[in-house]
Amino acid sequence: TLPDGTAVEITTASRCDVAEAYFGNDEYNVNERERVLDETMATLEEYENEIEEFVAEKENEEENEAQSGPMVGIVGSGNGSAAAGDPYSNTSYRGEKSSRA
Repeated sequence: TLPDGTAVEITTASRCDVAEAYFGNDEYNVNERERVLDETMATLEEYENEIEEFVAEKENEEENEAQSGPMVGIVGSGNGSAAAGDPYSNTSYRGEKSSRA
């Protein structure tokens, strides 16, 4: 559509002709486009491989964590030993208070 509202239809063949006129349809330009496409595909394949490796590593880490069982000594786990060194926990305060008496 033109700025004055006139509808203009451009066929696909015409658009391709314009692209060929602009980018060239000679052997050099065709080879250059193919080279760029090949480089782009190689880069995308590298990214794909890196992503697959990353996902596999994360899956292995999750499997290892699941096989090793729950972590022991996490603060707030309810066993009191982890909170003993925490100056803001009740366990630490009670122990300190009883040692003063």
